[in-house]
Amino acid sequence: MVPPATALTNPHAMDRPPTSSGELWMAPGYERLLHANRLDSLHTLFSVAGGECLSKPGLHSWRERWRLTLNDSDGPRVLYLKRFRSPPRSARREVARSGSGARSVAGMEWVWLNRLAREGIACAEPVAFGEELRGSREVRS
Repeated sequence: MVPPATALTNPHAMDRPPTSSGELWMAPGYERLLHANRLDSLHTLFSVAGGECLSKPGLHSWRERWRLTLNDSDGPRVLYLKRFRSPPRSARREVARSGSGARSVAGMEWVWLNRLAREGIACAEPVAFGEELRGSREVRS
């Protein structure tokens, strides 16, 4: 889940994704917002049906993109949610070849976004990350 493109300013951003399957990691400063909007678990992020679906021609059925407007004490906040369900073998091979150390498609994006930001390149700020694996096979992320 990411807000609109910005430069990441968190010096403690993770260079590698969390390692426990089925759990959700929230970037510092976003816990309150995610808890208040009941988006504080991998299950709830995969259950979200509200928001605007950002489907487009050519987007594979295992990839989902959503624009969510969350309630915050300072007013509405827009975040973008990317979900991956049972990615095909070709996507899993891409993760393995990426050199990111990630175990899932979302994990690979998490690592690369944090590396770009650390290098001073403006990009989307990672807010939350989770993955569910069955052995080495990605179930969802």
